[in-house]
Amino acid sequence: TIHRGISAATTKKLHADLWYLLDELVGLAFFVSRVFASTKRLMVSALNNKGTDTPVKRPCTDLQTFQSRTLDSFVTSNTMNLFKLRQLSPDFLSTDPDTWGTQDLYKSSRRRLLSLTAVNDSAERGVALIQDFSKTD
Repeated sequence: TIHRGISAATTKKLHADLWYLLDELVGLAFFVSRVFASTKRLMVSALNNKGTDTPVKRPCTDLQTFQSRTLDSFVTSNTMNLFKLRQLSPDFLSTDPDTWGTQDLYKSSRRRLLSLTAVNDSAERGVALIQDFSKTD
C-alpha cells in the first residue's frame, strides 16, 4: 500500500533537489562514464533545442511526467553555457561519444570538471564549523 502523506512529503523533497537538472548543469553528464554513449548522442542532438533567454534557478519539472523523461530531455542550447563558463572547448562534441575517452581534449576537460567542489557541501561544512566554534568558550 502507498501512504499518501509519506508519498507527498517524499515527492516534495525530491522535487526540491532537482536543481542539478538545470539545462546548464546537465551538461556535466557528458563527462560521466556511467552515462551510455547512446544517451550522450541524444544529448548532443538536444543541444539544438532552444533554451530560455532568462536564467533559471530551479527547473520546472512536472512530477507526473518526470518518470518518463530521459536525460537528453533536460539538455538545451543553454547547456553550452557550461563550456563557456568553465572555458572548455566543446569541439569533442562533434565526434562520436564512443571515442571521447581517447581524446586529450575530452580527458583534460573531464579532469577540470572532476576537480570542482560542490558549493553546498563546502558551505554546509563552513556553517557547521562556525556553529561548532561559536559553542566553544
